[in-house]
Amino acid sequence: MSASDIQFSIVGIDGAEAVVIFDPSNGETKTVFQSQPNYDEIVRLARQRDRSLFNLISPEKAIAEKFEDLSERVSVANGRLYFDRDEVDNSLSQHVLRLLNEDGDFKPWVLFMEKLSENPQPESVQGVYEFLRANEGGFTLTPNGDLVAYKGVQNKDGEFHSLNQGSAYVDKDGTMTLVSGTIPYRIGTVVEMPRSEVAFDPNEACSTGLHVATWRFAQAYGTSGVILEVHVHPRDIVSVPRDASGEKVRVCRLFVKGVTEKKHDKPVTESFSYADERNRPHAGGYVTPDYGDDWLDEDEDECGCDHAPADEPHEAESPKAVPSDWKPNKSGGFFNWLRGK
Repeated sequence: MSASDIQFSIVGIDGAEAVVIFDPSNGETKTVFQSQPNYDEIVRLARQRDRSLFNLISPEKAIAEKFEDLSERVSVANGRLYFDRDEVDNSLSQHVLRLLNEDGDFKPWVLFMEKLSENPQPESVQGVYEFLRANEGGFTLTPNGDLVAYKGVQNKDGEFHSLNQGSAYVDKDGTMTLVSGTIPYRIGTVVEMPRSEVAFDPNEACSTGLHVATWRFAQAYGTSGVILEVHVHPRDIVSVPRDASGEKVRVCRLFVKGVTEKKHDKPVTESFSYADERNRPHAGGYVTPDYGDDWLDEDEDECGCDHAPADEPHEAESPKAVPSDWKPNKSGGFFNWLRGK
């Protein structure tokens, strides 16, 4: 080994494995932790004294400073991601770290993570991760961290409507109004229903809720060739039915972006979704409707199941509790999900 060759040592730092690399050409030392993307490749190149390894290393200090400027709740240190100071180790955190390493646009994914923490049901959070895993590389976010999904609808007297009948609150001239029958989906408006009325059990194949899906799934159930792009706040996702192989999602609220003829081919859209914190996009802000006793027992279910054709009303079932034999793969709520426990 010549004096100009790089030198390295694999060490343990605070219980974590890392490789420390010294570059004699400039006197700099780099520390790369095992949790950092490309770690194994960096070690392999170090053993071969291959200087191309420096192309894979991103300075930890620069990454940390970039992230701290972005989010109060998400931080990075020593190649690890933290949410509210708790370490996160899952596919989402690894994706964010990868984007940081590549100087990519990580902000939408951080916002998605923060918004997902607002979801009140740990099992719903599990469903979101199942959806992301099932559609890895094929889903899209808005710049402010909402999920982009699709919905097949019918053209009814010049207006887009759900395939099946039910009840939901829709925006009529700035006022959320209860509508029964097929549900109108007007471009640029919000459609919602009580979260308690959305089927919670992922083993329940076809039941109540506002249904959105992947492009492929939506295409199969749209009539007149009409597919809508809709945006969903991660907080408003209730369940991901397992019969659809992770391609269908039940939600309690969505924003109708517009008609689309093709799916997004980029991981982040160029347009923003509806306003956060349940603020309506029209003047005066959003007021949560008092569902009260006027809410009908027959809720919307337009999932396109074979036993519920579009021309027949679908009688809604009452929301059911999660069966005793169904348990999340990871328990303990959102934060344990993030920690990978």
